[in-house]
Amino acid sequence: MHSRFLWLVSSLAAAACLFHATARAEDASPVAMVEVSCKSSKAASPEDLQNALQSVKSALLEKYLASVMPERKTALSEKKSIMLAQPDFCLNNFLVRNQEFDKKTKILTLSAQADINTAYIDKLIGGSAEKVEHHQMVFIFAARRQSEVKSEGPKVTTATQRTGGNQSEAEGSSRNGVVSASETKKTTEMISTASSETRTADHITYIVENNNKADIDAAISGVLVNRGFDVASAADLVAASNGQFNPDEFEKDFETSSQFSMKHQSIATRVCREAGAPLLAYGTLTIGVKRTDPVNSRNTLVAVKIDAQILDCRKPLASKVGSIGALQVEGVGADQTQAETEAIKLAAEKAATTLADQLNNRGIH
Repeated sequence: MHSRFLWLVSSLAAAACLFHATARAEDASPVAMVEVSCKSSKAASPEDLQNALQSVKSALLEKYLASVMPERKTALSEKKSIMLAQPDFCLNNFLVRNQEFDKKTKILTLSAQADINTAYIDKLIGGSAEKVEHHQMVFIFAARRQSEVKSEGPKVTTATQRTGGNQSEAEGSSRNGVVSASETKKTTEMISTASSETRTADHITYIVENNNKADIDAAISGVLVNRGFDVASAADLVAASNGQFNPDEFEKDFETSSQFSMKHQSIATRVCREAGAPLLAYGTLTIGVKRTDPVNSRNTLVAVKIDAQILDCRKPLASKVGSIGALQVEGVGADQTQAETEAIKLAAEKAATTLADQLNNRGIH
């Protein structure tokens, strides 16, 4: 049986957007669609998209709440405000199915689906959500930007082949009735040259931006604590390991790679295991080049690429339980500094949210 509902969200002062959502109850996972009325006819702004994402998550929960059995509705209605305030905590496997922007109507349409985290919701109803075992996590994330690109250029290999041959010429003469003949041999040589070209990859190095550490740590910690994880300070492990666990040394690997070296990863996972911190997350937030905002030419856009992984250190051989590869977010600001600050904050939050979702899908909370 098909059921559809219309959900209207009041205008947001910052984005001046109107939201309404519909969902289909026949799907295995709740599905919701949001239409956002934007100011610009060129493209939806990052703020429009962010508001639409929050709106569609709320719509997914509204769809779930509307579909539960009557005996559960009363208990859930008492917790509804908590669920809507923290939708990421109640949703797993959130996926944007479609995103379209109509320049004529200035409407951004966003549809998404997710699985409901019924285990958490059941505990929330029973008042025991706080009793869920919280795993302790250590994380090391750094922002970086491209320092230089070294290109050696193509290598050319030249081969020369020589080809030789003989040619005979005969001459004859007659003198006083006597005929004489002579033969001359000439040698010719042909040289052919062939070349092959081998191209080499560029070597890229990065500069780690230490001035962003506080913002990154605050953003990631906020998300992880919100999602039920206990965050352990990486600095505390320095003394506990007699200096073997050294984030400053580990981050030097990020100058040429988005991963720790084998040596540093081995040290880091061993120290975490011995300290009783089962999860270690690390990664890079690579700052891209600034560009002009197509929606508002007075603004600047900066993209940040996320590369990360999370390891379960409880066993002697640590196993990867989550990863992010080349996920990109974009920040907008009045100038490059503001755009970078916003982009790094959004990237850190996105990295933490994505990794937390992957852990939850494995039953790790």
